[in-house]
Amino acid sequence: MKGLYFLILFIFSAPRLSSQITLEAVLIDSESLLPLAYVNIGLLDQAKGTVSNPQGYFRLDLEKAEGKIVFSSIAYTRLEVLVKDILGLDTIRLVPVARQLPEVKVFARRLGSEEKMLGLKNKTRGMSVMYVSQQLGAEIGTPLQVKKPFFIKTANFVFNHAKGDSLLFRVNLYDYAQGKPGEKILQDHVFLKARAQKGVYTVNLEDYQLFLQDDVFLSLEWLNDMDGNTNTELTIDTKKGKGLSGVFYRRASQAPFERMDFINTALKPCFYLFGVESEE
Repeated sequence: MKGLYFLILFIFSAPRLSSQITLEAVLIDSESLLPLAYVNIGLLDQAKGTVSNPQGYFRLDLEKAEGKIVFSSIAYTRLEVLVKDILGLDTIRLVPVARQLPEVKVFARRLGSEEKMLGLKNKTRGMSVMYVSQQLGAEIGTPLQVKKPFFIKTANFVFNHAKGDSLLFRVNLYDYAQGKPGEKILQDHVFLKARAQKGVYTVNLEDYQLFLQDDVFLSLEWLNDMDGNTNTELTIDTKKGKGLSGVFYRRASQAPFERMDFINTALKPCFYLFGVESEE
């Protein structure tokens, strides 16, 4: 009887075990055949994803071979493909697109000399928030209100706690309208790589010549789990603010942004931009 029970249990368990699949391949440029680092990879509109490593390799464990998987990276055509169609592939090619320079608009003949700040920074330590997902490609960010044409000099991020030898993030800047992030404004890979410790991390954006007219969304995207220390070891400072506020997060690459409604909605991460405003 015990043997029959074991056999029945094995039969009903086997399909569930065999349904576990692993996608792994190297992403390459279709023209140069060079590997593509830090490509966003994930199930369409689902909280399951990752990013490719510096050698273009990725691995993604899935429960079943269903749905669409999306590959996206700056300067490459977005690729949407059925999971079943790429099972077993060693390489996946992304097609580069011609970079079009944005239309140049002169917002002001004269910029102010005094630096301004968009966003919030605590004078003393505030409440901490952390990433809600350990998946590569997870993001956390906040909206920033733009009242006058604004030229960005630096992006700044305040950490309360960080563990490990080093951190690696991608700095992302999106437009922001109707209460959610939209398209990327910063059309370059800008990385924040630094020694893991609490304090203010600054990234120079002056060379990108970014002029803002409308509200934006500033975020940090988790790219690498260095030294085996996950992002649960990282906490971010917050402060209460008026107007645009809230802590927003993305659980994985290609997942939608969500708002942390389980904390005070007046709080926002201490992510801020320094720059100068138009005087006209």
